Amino acid sequence: MKTGVVIPVYNHERAIPDVLAAVLAHGLSHGLHCVLVDDGSNAVCAAVLDRLAD
Repeated sequence: MKTGVVIPVYNHERAIPDVLAAVLAHGLSHGLHCVLVDDGSNAVCAAVLDRLAD
């Protein structure tokens, strides 16, 4: 089964790893499509998202 998760992000870079860990803890990693949507966050938050994208 494929699952899609959309996570809105705005200047909460400290929470991003915890949110992703919570999603993965539900055993959804197989077939998971996760989209983090940033709406003009600061440079620190953008850097965290860029690092996770790699």
